[in-house]
Amino acid sequence: MLILFLLFTIVPIIELFLLIEVGKVIGAWDTVFIVFTTGVVGAYMAKSQGLSILMSTQKQLAQGQLPTDNIIQGVLVFIGGVFLITPGFITDFLGLTLVFPLTRNLYIHSVKTFFQKKIKSGGMQFYTNINGEWYSSENQRDVTPGPKKVNDQPAKIIDIKNYRSHRDH
Repeated sequence: MLILFLLFTIVPIIELFLLIEVGKVIGAWDTVFIVFTTGVVGAYMAKSQGLSILMSTQKQLAQGQLPTDNIIQGVLVFIGGVFLITPGFITDFLGLTLVFPLTRNLYIHSVKTFFQKKIKSGGMQFYTNINGEWYSSENQRDVTPGPKKVNDQPAKIIDIKNYRSHRDH
């Protein structure tokens, strides 16, 4: 709750102060131009990186791989895009570091570590449905495929020819 308070009150105040001070030094129109340009470049980068991540995710899924890094990268690009459309120098800087691939990769390890600690401490749980049963990350269940169950019931034979003739009458 405190983080949200700081995010929505203190950060805009700091951003507004920086915009005014930079405007005093380089001029108001130049400041507006910089903010507008970072927004446009950031939106373009977020779109192109988002599409690149989406294509990579589809490729990994087609190969039967879990795209965990791509999911994290997609969320980081989204957050970066939100920062870039927010006027200000601090949010623009953070947004650009989240949108560009080289700097975005620096965040991935920290995000993974954060989630691992939260899950292990019980501060965060994920739920999944396996064969109609819900399981949480708290009580992990091994869902790797085991030996196949053999169906020892006799097979039912359906006579398609007679089925069609009876149905058509």
